[in-house]
Amino acid sequence: MSQFNSRRRLGLAAAFFFVINLYHVNSAKVEEPPYHLPFDYDPFSATGPPRWGEVNVTGNEWMKFVGKNQIDLDIDGNECDSVRRPSPLNLVANDKCRDNHEILTRQIRDTDCKFHHLNFTITPHTLTATFPLNDRHCERPTIDLPNGYPYRWHAHRIEIHLRAEHVLDGRRYDGELQMNHLGQKDQKRKVSTVSAMLDASGWEDDPKLQAYIDTWQAYADKIQSDCSRRKLGEASQARRPPTYTSSGFSSGVGGDADDAENTLYSPMTAKRAADDIDHRDGSNGNASNHRSRRTEDAVEKDGSDLESREEEVRGPRRKMFPYDLWPTIYFYRYQGQLTAPPCSEIVIWRVLDEPLLISRKQFKQLGRLLTSYVDPETCEGASAVSPRGENYRPLESINHEKQEMTHCTNRDFGFWQYPPDQQ
Repeated sequence: MSQFNSRRRLGLAAAFFFVINLYHVNSAKVEEPPYHLPFDYDPFSATGPPRWGEVNVTGNEWMKFVGKNQIDLDIDGNECDSVRRPSPLNLVANDKCRDNHEILTRQIRDTDCKFHHLNFTITPHTLTATFPLNDRHCERPTIDLPNGYPYRWHAHRIEIHLRAEHVLDGRRYDGELQMNHLGQKDQKRKVSTVSAMLDASGWEDDPKLQAYIDTWQAYADKIQSDCSRRKLGEASQARRPPTYTSSGFSSGVGGDADDAENTLYSPMTAKRAADDIDHRDGSNGNASNHRSRRTEDAVEKDGSDLESREEEVRGPRRKMFPYDLWPTIYFYRYQGQLTAPPCSEIVIWRVLDEPLLISRKQFKQLGRLLTSYVDPETCEGASAVSPRGENYRPLESINHEKQEMTHCTNRDFGFWQYPPDQQ
């Protein structure tokens, strides 16, 4: 009996030390640096735009949204050589506008994601500011697209391109700010991108854009400082560069990609989405022109017209962050591609038809930031922009059989009108 107890104690001790060792092994895991696809914007390099169709797109950053319940982007291999629905394009309308209202944003709430919730980073290819992947810490901004899209789109990422990727009726602007949005439910296989041109002919800085530039600059300065210390022997090993928010460096508040399936659209988020749809007096996404809508049950009292009184106090809604950057409500619309590998044909484009006016100083600072990327392991410059410091994909040719290009102007709709308590 004593011999049995001794063996039992030895077995328990061995199991205990095995668990302790396993814990230490797991806790010692070093986070791998981010993976960036092997392509660049130099037209004469072996991985430049003319040869993007040969790039191995395994592990691209959009793959984390494939195969989920609530969101399942239609990404399957490299489509950079496809001519079915290419992007970017010279935007010239070939059909009439069928949208009947502006891109709607919901009413501002105290729980909304704000500037300090963004994760700023500089990649070899662009400057990015990314929203959380879920509403756990704040409510992500959403947009409501007209003409057949019943569910709202959640803001995912803002990125900068110099020069502009799209051309507006023959004119290429100095830059392009793209806001990518993820769909849900029936729209879960698509990305919606709203794009604003940057016109660097302004005499003054744009103060809203400058906040983004300053935060990217702080990120670049911190990485450069870390590399300088490492070269002096104060740091012993390479580490993954942190994302940067206006509050400082962090690992981000958006959650891991692994939990995106479970937390990207929580029950509370679904309820908020339903509430957001209700404000349009209908939940099918095909709102009628609000300017001509009349309250059917309006009645007159004491000789006064309550309906006209209600319309007199209606007005446009103040745009929530980050849509306060938009210079106009009018746009070109078409369906096309992501403008970098894997070039998937999953994007519903809305390109605003007026540019955001910025200063030449801001434009030059963005250019310097684009070329400032350094490899986090070697601290060597590894920017993938072109020799001229640009990161735009050359124009593609529109496929008139598959791509309907429309231009919506003030002849098609005006500002959506809201009662005072919804502005």
